Amino acid sequence: MLRAICGISMVLIFSFACQGTEMFVYQEKDSPTADVTIHISRQSDYIVSGRLFGKFSENLGKNIYGGFWAQIVENPSLEPIRICLHRDWYTNHEKNYFKRYTQLEIPTESDAKHIGYYWTNWNGDGNANYALLPEAYNSSYSQLIEVKRIPIDHVGVGIRQLIFLPVNRVRQYQVSFYAKSATTPIIVVINDSVNPKKIYGILKFDTGKCADDWKQYQGVLSVNISKAMLGKPVWLCIGLTQPGKCQIDQLTLFPADAIAEGFDPEVVTLWKQAGVTLLRFPGGNYVSGYHWKDDIGPRDKRITSKNVAWNDVDQHQVGTDEHISFCRLIGAEPMICVNAGNGTAEEAADWVEYCNGSPTTRWGKVRAENGHPEPYNVKFWEIGNELWGDWQIGHCTASEYARRYRAFYTAMKSRDPSIELIACGHISGDWNEVLFQNCADILRSVSVHFLFSNTPHADAVYAYLSQIGYSHIFENVYRRIHQLGRKYQADINIAITEAMVFNFPAYQPRPETMTEAIYYAGIITSAIRTEGLVNLVTHSALINHGGGMAKENGIVYPQPVYYALKELRQVIGTRPVAVTVRCRFSSIPEWQSSWAGDTPVQFPLVDVMPLMDKNELKIILINRTPDTSVPVNFDIPQAKFKKIARYYELAGESFMARNELKYPNRVTPHIRHVKLENPEKFAMVLKPASLNVITLYNPKTLIPTSKR
Repeated sequence: MLRAICGISMVLIFSFACQGTEMFVYQEKDSPTADVTIHISRQSDYIVSGRLFGKFSENLGKNIYGGFWAQIVENPSLEPIRICLHRDWYTNHEKNYFKRYTQLEIPTESDAKHIGYYWTNWNGDGNANYALLPEAYNSSYSQLIEVKRIPIDHVGVGIRQLIFLPVNRVRQYQVSFYAKSATTPIIVVINDSVNPKKIYGILKFDTGKCADDWKQYQGVLSVNISKAMLGKPVWLCIGLTQPGKCQIDQLTLFPADAIAEGFDPEVVTLWKQAGVTLLRFPGGNYVSGYHWKDDIGPRDKRITSKNVAWNDVDQHQVGTDEHISFCRLIGAEPMICVNAGNGTAEEAADWVEYCNGSPTTRWGKVRAENGHPEPYNVKFWEIGNELWGDWQIGHCTASEYARRYRAFYTAMKSRDPSIELIACGHISGDWNEVLFQNCADILRSVSVHFLFSNTPHADAVYAYLSQIGYSHIFENVYRRIHQLGRKYQADINIAITEAMVFNFPAYQPRPETMTEAIYYAGIITSAIRTEGLVNLVTHSALINHGGGMAKENGIVYPQPVYYALKELRQVIGTRPVAVTVRCRFSSIPEWQSSWAGDTPVQFPLVDVMPLMDKNELKIILINRTPDTSVPVNFDIPQAKFKKIARYYELAGESFMARNELKYPNRVTPHIRHVKLENPEKFAMVLKPASLNVITLYNPKTLIPTSKR
C-alpha cells in the first residue's frame, strides 16, 4: 500500500562502513513507523555476485532419492534390511506407514528375513517361498521367489511395495529389472493399495526358460488411472504368473517423462525457473564417509549400502556425472565438497582430475569412457564438512584439520592449479585461529554454517525472534573471521555453505515456514552488506530439507523460501546504494554468546537493501516484526524514476505459514504494478513477517508486463 510520507526520530545507531563512508545505517526509533532515506548518489563499487544464490544437494532423507531423482522404487537392488539399515526388523513407525495406506499388518517378521527391505509379499501367504540369495547382479543379494500356486482370481504371486505415481503428468513408466533361473513368465502389476483386484496396469515378460546368467528385461508399463489418484498410493508388484521360480535383482521404475539420466521434470523446471546459480554436492554430513569412485560407471552395477551418516539406504545412483548433468539442466554452477573425514588427499585429487582433467589423464580418461569426454571444469572445491563436530565421520582437532587441509590443498592443486578451495571454518572458538596460524599462506576462503535451533521449550515467537535476529548479526561473524585472518596476513573470503532454521518441534518455526524465507532474505542482505567479503552462499537442500521445495506422495510444490530465492536472485549485477533506516529494534531472546559475543545486541525489525543498475532501483524490504504491520516512509532525494513501480510481496497468515500437501499454494508471491504520485517521497505498509521488493524504473526503461 503506497501513500505520502513524513516524520523522523532516533535513539540508537548501528552502521556498517564501506571505504570510509557509512553505507548502511540503522537507527533505533521509538515509533511504529519506519523511515527510509536512500542516497542514490552513493553507490558501492561492489557488484552483487550470482554465487550468492546457491543451494545444496545431499543424500539426506528424500532430497535426492524420492526428491529430484525420478526413480520411484525404494531399495531397487532388493537388499535385506540388515544391509540397508544394519538391523533385522521393521520398526513400529515403518509398519504403521504401511498400515495407514493398506489397512494391513505388514511387513511381517518373515518379510524382514526373506524379502528385500521396503518390500512385502504379494499373494504369497501359503502360496510361495521367499529367500534372499547371496548371488546378485547388483550389490549383495537377489530375491528368490518360488511360487507353489496362484490363488483364484489373482494374476500373480511375488513381492510388492507401496509407491506414488505422478499421474498428473504421465501414465507410462519405464520398467527395468534383471532376472535369472526363471521357469515361467514374469509379470509386473500396478494395482490398488486397498483393493488389490483393482488393476491399473500389467506388463508381462515372456522369459522362456531363463538361463542361469543374469539378463536384463525392460518395457513400458501403461497405467489406466485417474488424475484423482495423484497423491494416493498404489502397489507395484512383480512375480510369476504360474507355479515356478525366479531370481530378481535391480528393479527400477522411471516415469516416461524423466529428464536426462533420470531427473524429475517438475523439480528441474521449478529450479530452473528459480534461477539457482550454484549447487553444492554431495554434502553435508554424508560427505565425510563418501567415496566418489563408488558412484561412477554403470548405475546398474553400483552397490547399495547403508547411508551411515543418516541411517538410511544409499542407492548410489546419483554421483558425479549425474550431479553435473543436473546442474546443467537447471543452469547452476557445480560445486563439490570432498571427503576429508575418512577420505584421503589422493582420493580428492583423483576427483579433481576426473572432473577437470583432459581425456589423456588417468581419471579424465575414465570420465571420457563413462560418456563425458569434455572436462567439467568444476571451479569451487570445499575440503571437508564440519569436521570440528563429533557427529562427523573422521572429526578431528583444529591442528589435525590444518594438517589435512594442507595435504588436500597440495594434492588437489597439483591436478588443477586453477581451482578455488574452501577450508572448513567455524563460527566460534579456536578452530579458525589454529587453521590460520598453520595455513594462512594457502587460505583464501573458509566455510561457515548457520543452522540454529532453540530450546525445545521455547514458544514460536521466542524462537522466531532469536533466529531472525541471528540472520542480521551474522555480518559481525563474517567480519570477525576476516579480521582474524588479517592478523595472520590472510585475506579471507567467507563461503556460507549451509544455512537454515533448525528447530525440531512443530510448534516452532521450521524450514518449511515463512520464517525460512525471512531468515534467508536476512542472510542475503547481510552478505550483500559485506560488499564481497561473502563470496558465495549455498542455502540448504533443494527439496524435502531446508524448506526449498517438497515432494510428498509424488506431488511437487514450493515452500516460501523457494519464492524468496527466485525473487532475490533478480538483484545479480546490481550495486548496493547507501541507506539510512530508522525503525524499531528488538532483542534476540536466546543470545548464544559462544559465537555471537558476550554482550547481546539488538537488531532492526525492518531491513532495507537498495540496489541499483542503469535501468532500475530495487529495494529489498524485510519486516521482521512477527505480528504487526509496519508503515514505511521513503525519501529518495533526486530520484528520477517513473511513477509506476513493481511491488512484490511474500507473506502468509503468520511467520508459521507454510504450503502443504492439501494446500500447496497457501503462501505464494503477490506481484503487481502500483502508481506513485511522487517517486521521491512515498510510503508503503509491510505486512508482518514479510519479504517485499519494490522496483523503481528509469524514465527510459520499458516496464515489463510479465510477473518475473
